[in-house]
Formats: sequence, C-alpha cells, structure tokens
Amino acid sequence: MQRTLTLAFLAPLAAPLLAQPTITAAENQPAIGDTVTVHTGAYTAPGATGNGQTWDFSGLTSGGTRTWTYIDPAVYPGADTLFPAANIAMTDGATDTTFFAMNGSALTVVGEDATLLGFGYTAPIAQGPDHMRWPATLNDTWSGPITASFDIDGVGPFTRTGSYTAVVDGAGTLVLPGGTSMEVIRVRFNSTEVNAGTLVTVTRKKEIHSFHTRFKAHPVVRIIADSLSSNIGPSLNTLATEWLDVTELGLGDAAALTFSLAPNPARGLAVLTAERPLRTVELRDAAGRSVPVQVARVQGTRVELGLAGLRPGFYLVQVTAADGGRATRRLVVE
Repeated sequence: MQRTLTLAFLAPLAAPLLAQPTITAAENQPAIGDTVTVHTGAYTAPGATGNGQTWDFSGLTSGGTRTWTYIDPAVYPGADTLFPAANIAMTDGATDTTFFAMNGSALTVVGEDATLLGFGYTAPIAQGPDHMRWPATLNDTWSGPITASFDIDGVGPFTRTGSYTAVVDGAGTLVLPGGTSMEVIRVRFNSTEVNAGTLVTVTRKKEIHSFHTRFKAHPVVRIIADSLSSNIGPSLNTLATEWLDVTELGLGDAAALTFSLAPNPARGLAVLTAERPLRTVELRDAAGRSVPVQVARVQGTRVELGLAGLRPGFYLVQVTAADGGRATRRLVVE
C-alpha cells in the first residue's frame, strides 16, 4: 500500500522525485492475458521536452475505442517457426499483431502480422526495434538497425532495411480527459524503414510519442505520426492519438496493489494472499480466455483456488480490490 510521507523535512524531496519516475520491468512489463481499452482521436501536439513538464490532454475528444490484448504467441498458427524468439504478442484481434521477445531489459519487436499498401503480410523481423528498454528515466537513449524479409501475396517478396532511435525526452505531469493526472516519462520514437520489392519500394517513417507511468504496461498516451510513400502512388499519412480509458488506470493506493500465490508452480490448490480486501478474482489461460475460478475457501484477504481439472501450463490470475485497484500474476499449473 502506498505510504504517505509525514515528516516535514522530507516534503521538499517529494516533488523532484515524482517529476522523474523510473519505469522498470518489474512494474511495467506486460503480461499474457492483459486487455487494454484505448480511446482514439485526432492528432494532438506532443508538447515540450525536458523535466517538470505539464502535458494537458484534458481536451482530447474520443472518436471511438480500440482494444489491445497481450497474448501467448503459441496460439498464433506457425508462430514457433515464424517468430521463435517471441514470448508475448500484442493484437487488436483484427488487422494488427506485433510479436515481441521480452526480457528484464527490453521489449523487442521480432514479428508482425499487419498491412502494407492495403495488403496483409506476415513478417519475421530479423532485427527489430526495442519499443522499451528498462529501467527507463529522463535522458535515456537507445537505437539500432531494422531488417526483415517477407512476402506479400499478390505483390511478391520484400526486403526491409532501416533504423530507429528512442529517447526519453521529457518527464512531468500528464492530465487526461476528465482531469485524472499522473507522473509520467515520455519516450520519443523515430524510425525509417525502406521496404524494397520487385516492382515497388515503400518507405515508412514513424514518430511516436508515448507517455508511461508506473504500474501500467501500456502507454497512457500515444501520439502517432505514421507516413507511407512509394514509387508508384500517393503517400498515405496516419495522424492519431490514443489514450487509456480512465477505467484502465489504477492510481495511488490502487496502483500499489500486490498479492502472492503459493505454491507456484501449483498442483490441485493455490493460495492467494492479498494486502487488502478483494472484489473479484479472475483466471485466464495463455490465450487470454477466461477460465472459471474454483474458489475453495475465502478467509478475509486469503483465497484458496481449486485447480483440479485445469490443463498443465501457465495462467494469469487477475484480481480487483474492493477499492478498484488491480493486479496480475502468472500461475503455473503442473
């Protein structure tokens, strides 16, 4: 639970510390089964760089919503051959799936199932960008090459070459529609990719400003400028802003919710112990599908989960506290 600083001589230290949060893997890695709802709207100016900024996005107007789900790549046909390094993927369930190799220091793109020139394609990425490196704080930078080879049905083979750079160029306070505010860092990502085919060459340039707060794996706000140009047709430009719905945000004490599972790996029974009263306990399989929870006994903040009949593998236990705080842990069933 979040603790309040009561000693007067500590108060002057609190503001600068909050102005430069550090985003760590332990707090911000996505987990298989996470589902995130974002609003989509018109492009907005990303604002100034530097420390101590206030980015006021309270005037954003939603033009609709989009749902991102983090899934086990194993549920994707052929993923073990196409993307052998992938251990998590992010999908909108329709036109856009990105495959990642995730470890304690980076979230690296290793594959895509998306569209280019309006054609669907599946691309193993030999060298892909790191969407995030942990820990991340103000003035951190990283960069690297981008290479891939893939086919587009009806168009032919393509070879991708390019590069990317990322910099944590700002830290401060972000304000969402409705007035919800939080301390964030901002990552500015720039990439250029040249996709060369037999008949057509497509150049894609991206500039994405993403705002990250502690305890949330998905960016709170993403401001996207994405352009496609080719040697056979007009350019295509996508300018948009995405931001988390406020129901996705657990702030203050809610963000600090923690719970334990023991034993883990488990067989037959696992005991969930939370730090404060719970409202719901959900179990999801590796594909993100809900699995009925067998609650054997509830004693205050201690819940016994019956695992009989579950197939061996890993699952996600998602809990919601009575005060709205949420958290997720992985459970291995033997």
